[in-house]
Amino acid sequence: MVSNTNPKVGNVLALFNAIPRRRRADLEIAGNPGVEVVKSHIQGIARHGDGYLLTYSNVQGDRGRLLVVDSQLKARSIALPPFSLDGAVLNHPGGCQAIGDYLVIPFEAVEKNVSRVSVFDVSVPGQPVELTTPAPVERHDQKAGAAGIASLTIDGVEYWYLAIYDNGRVDIHRSDGRPFPDTEFSFQFRRTIPDGYESFCLVAEETNRLFAVAFRLDSISRDKADLYAIHLDTQKVELLESRRFLTNGLLNVHFRWGGGLDIRSRDELAILATSRNFLPFLLAEAIGDGEAAAPAVVGVTILGPHCHVHTFAAT
Repeated sequence: MVSNTNPKVGNVLALFNAIPRRRRADLEIAGNPGVEVVKSHIQGIARHGDGYLLTYSNVQGDRGRLLVVDSQLKARSIALPPFSLDGAVLNHPGGCQAIGDYLVIPFEAVEKNVSRVSVFDVSVPGQPVELTTPAPVERHDQKAGAAGIASLTIDGVEYWYLAIYDNGRVDIHRSDGRPFPDTEFSFQFRRTIPDGYESFCLVAEETNRLFAVAFRLDSISRDKADLYAIHLDTQKVELLESRRFLTNGLLNVHFRWGGGLDIRSRDELAILATSRNFLPFLLAEAIGDGEAAAPAVVGVTILGPHCHVHTFAAT
């Protein structure tokens, strides 16, 4: 059965603050994105089933990529549909979020302020299918660096909320009250928050409150995750907490590339971070947390092209 929701958590603020700032695990994912890896790179990450989904830009092609990672930590590169808008190629998928067996992906052009946000059925591994319902959101005046999605039950009706973020602008959309995906989104309100987020993930609380976790690399290369409350009644977006997480910069793991939120249950949230791309050469493995002292090299791995995924979780 295809799932269309994520767990609603008991206390978002408490669970966010319970996530340890040091990673619990580092995984190596083997694969080849099939595009050049100088200007193109990982943009977003989502946990799905026993694996992961990674969005990957393709600045020299007409379409982005989705890397589907299986339980053996092997990635298969899937070419996403070729999109264009106002004469511009949308080959730059951004920060994404999974909700059940669906994945919301924003696509933007590199040189022009246009974008499209689509929902994909990812219930069959390796065969992402773009939905026509809900219809993609097209933006003729703004890029879309990240998108998040969550559902809330209000007065007995389940609504799905879509957040689109770019350069400090957050647009909130809401479904029409029919079950997802047989629904349509309509614009609700827009707010301005700080610039610089690479992913903007939504999470719902059992109290029917909506929150967002936004990921960024700050001006001195510290990885930050910021928790926002999205007040639907007053149409305000309020910063509640800002936390630093210690990624391994020697492996080029940062929220700048792929940051994501893994909503594991009502009682646990986890945070994900990836390295920039799949490196095709010998890579020094290291331990360390990106503090003032350089991490110590403790070994090497020769796996062909691969990337790293950090998981920050309480258990």
